[in-house]
Amino acid sequence: CELKDDSDDGEDGPASDWVKAVNRGGLIKISTEAYRCFYAIEMCIRHQLKTGNTDSMNDGFRQRLKDMMVSDDDILFYWTLAGQIEGDETADKCLALMCDKWITIRGFSFAKNIMHYISIHIP
Repeated sequence: CELKDDSDDGEDGPASDWVKAVNRGGLIKISTEAYRCFYAIEMCIRHQLKTGNTDSMNDGFRQRLKDMMVSDDDILFYWTLAGQIEGDETADKCLALMCDKWITIRGFSFAKNIMHYISIHIP
């Protein structure tokens, strides 16, 4: 998975711009590195959860996706910068847990989109 958007859009970077755009008073401002880590995770999972990739979605797909995410260079780079940690076992477990939860959340959205597509295109 390759991180493609690597530009700072605002004064404080893309994380600040995102928080300003969606914040209704309850969001915690995150660092640009944390934002880029989350962005890299999202791009990685979006690449894999395309409708065209459904042939490879068998029983082990979730574990393979998680393994791929926790070993992705962009994700690891920004995860290390965001937490200012490297090679910490607790940080590795936290990243794996976060990726697992991210897959669950995005999986529901993906399944909903497939069901919508089927209801429209298959009579």
